[in-house]
Amino acid sequence: MSSKIIATSNSMFWTDKGLKKPFELEVDDSILGADTSGDICWRKVVHRPSCREKASCYDIITDSTEIHAPQGIVLCTQTLDRKFGKIEEINIQDKLRIISNPAYIWEKWNCKKDGVFSDDTAFLLGLAYRKVVVSQDRVVIRIPTEKIETVATTVERRLSQIGLSRAEVTTEHGPFVGKRKPPWGWLIINSQSLTNLIKSVLGDAREPPLVVRADLRLYQSYVKGLMEVLGRKEYEYTHFELFLDEYVARKLLYNIFFLYAIECRTNARPSYSPDKIVISVRSLELERISSASIPGVRGKRSVSKVKWMTDYTSTVQYVPVEGTNWSPIVDLVYSL
Repeated sequence: MSSKIIATSNSMFWTDKGLKKPFELEVDDSILGADTSGDICWRKVVHRPSCREKASCYDIITDSTEIHAPQGIVLCTQTLDRKFGKIEEINIQDKLRIISNPAYIWEKWNCKKDGVFSDDTAFLLGLAYRKVVVSQDRVVIRIPTEKIETVATTVERRLSQIGLSRAEVTTEHGPFVGKRKPPWGWLIINSQSLTNLIKSVLGDAREPPLVVRADLRLYQSYVKGLMEVLGRKEYEYTHFELFLDEYVARKLLYNIFFLYAIECRTNARPSYSPDKIVISVRSLELERISSASIPGVRGKRSVSKVKWMTDYTSTVQYVPVEGTNWSPIVDLVYSL
């Protein structure tokens, strides 16, 4: 007996081989989910996913995750009057049930070290998320002014470790606004080898290749680079600012925060820029991501409040899995 998962092309699942989108799933991959009694369990993919016609879908951002799912999918909620609701019936301020114990991932994830990518390469690819220019022999990356000099030193060291010690690293600061320091500067790396790497691996994409999401150390290193270009410190918090369409970067952050039981809060309508999403985390908690050991902690929350949502049209994916009476956990959210 088998059943089918219905998902959007933007959905993400935890598998025994890392964080995957539906079209990346292979036969015998195990997907994280829950049975009808609510127990966490895994189910294997029995056939390659098939792509179907476009359909109405929804994007929901909560305090601690972001879910993409087709219309009609039922999500587990925690409200006074209901425990379940179709995704199109969800409202802002509703609370969605989310998985809070990362131990299930650590126990199952078969992390295989990639022989091509190094930790330093993954860091540089994460840093390149905010690339504004990639020419024949130069890449220009936007960096928060407060950390640009520190990042430049780190980049020089990382380049040296992958054999690019001759690469030239310089910085430029943005124009002053009155007496205020410019919020952004530019990191300029002159290296044809690096630009060739970025073009061959990332192209115009704003997300890491699957090999980075399949290996913990590469995932850690990529996110560290990503956090350097997205994060700003303010007192004891670090704030990560993203545009609405940068959902992949948000999901990478949300998922690694889940793995390390890091509490975060999302502001989906900041007063200064309503078209941006800001994720805030205590800076000290981010140090956990550098840990080489598997943490033995679980998250404090099993629900997450809806902060923003919209509908859109996307291709729907059908994923055949073994067994029945089971539903996947999609983007960290319990679904039916």
